[in-house]
Amino acid sequence: MTAPTLDAPAARAGEPLRRFYRVKEAAAVLGVPIRTLYHLAETGQVPCRRLGNVIVLPVDWVEREPTVPNRRR
Repeated sequence: MTAPTLDAPAARAGEPLRRFYRVKEAAAVLGVPIRTLYHLAETGQVPCRRLGNVIVLPVDWVEREPTVPNRRR
């Protein structure tokens, strides 16, 4: 018997295949530096969960956020 993985196929039709992104993957999707996303996750500014040493972000949040961050003025 193997342990389930984060991106295992969904049991029911209509559910997303993936539920979480690792920080590195989410940074690539969002177009932000990895270190910035780690900082935002560690300070609680983005929704995330820590699984041991791995920080994961929900797919719903990552795919909903704009791909280009707003610049400070």
